[in-house]
Amino acid sequence: VRFEGNPGTGKTTIARHYGSFLEQLGLLPTGSVFVETSGASLSFKGIKHLEEQLDGIKKAGGGVVFVDEAYQLASDRAGRQVLDFLLPLAEGLHSEYGSLVWIFAGYKKDMDKLFEHNAGLPSRFPHRFHFDDYSDEELVAIFQSHMVDQPLPAKPGPPKPSPPKSTPLLQRAVYGGQLQSFQAGLTAPDSFGNEWTRTGSQWHDAYGNTTGYGPQGL
Repeated sequence: VRFEGNPGTGKTTIARHYGSFLEQLGLLPTGSVFVETSGASLSFKGIKHLEEQLDGIKKAGGGVVFVDEAYQLASDRAGRQVLDFLLPLAEGLHSEYGSLVWIFAGYKKDMDKLFEHNAGLPSRFPHRFHFDDYSDEELVAIFQSHMVDQPLPAKPGPPKPSPPKSTPLLQRAVYGGQLQSFQAGLTAPDSFGNEWTRTGSQWHDAYGNTTGYGPQGL
């Protein structure tokens, strides 16, 4: 399966729900494993690390491997070796590691380049899903839903209508390209003091929340 879209559009969240959905259909065993990694991580840690992750899936009888920024596998020799290793495993649902589902995710333009230059990918990842950016109104609604249980120092006033166009902050976050330069494992607080940790193209906090814009954009 191929997921395309900018960071923060819900690719990782949908991937987890997709795995649960396949469990309900009986295509994956109950209690299957969800492995989240990135093209850069696999390229850096190599085939042996991927085999260790697959061994964990094998013990559960199957699972989902979500590879964010998968196009980075084609950036160097080590990444291409990992790609060559996993392609035979992606030929069908059943493998030596049990029922195995692969999801490659990333920016549409970069994913297009990856699939154009590797003839073995299109047939193994035939299902393609595009994730649109959230509108300003949707982002405000998401933010408000996260703040429902957060104590505020002052009584909030009535909600204000969001601007008709994206704010400069969101424009820089989505289109500026600086999100791709963050390193995995980076930790930073948002304006409310909540700590966020960088993993691939996503930021995660201790409460299970995920965002692609980074804590500075919250």
